Amino acid sequence: MRKATKKVKKAVPATSRNRRSQEKKVARPATEQAATPTEPKAQREGTAKATVLAMIQRDGGATLDEIRAATGWQPHTVRGFISVAPKRAGLTVTSTRRAGDNARVYEAH
Repeated sequence: MRKATKKVKKAVPATSRNRRSQEKKVARPATEQAATPTEPKAQREGTAKATVLAMIQRDGGATLDEIRAATGWQPHTVRGFISVAPKRAGLTVTSTRRAGDNARVYEAH
């Protein structure tokens, strides 16, 4: 019978062992600095976002259905946009129910 032999790993220098992982860790130059979150970005005119912001800033605000009709967005898209509007546009948005028809009205201050 043959005697079982163990396979022995040869010693590999540390420089060649981690070559691939070291190549991936190349420092990349920093691009332009990010805009400060305190200053809102200017919206391009004619976009759906600019339309919604203009609608909620007018007197009396805008209902969910009015915003949907103007943009073609689904209700969850409108609500999602309204939830991030204060951060991105620097607005305070209130959401209330209108007494007459129980419609959701969004208004920016």
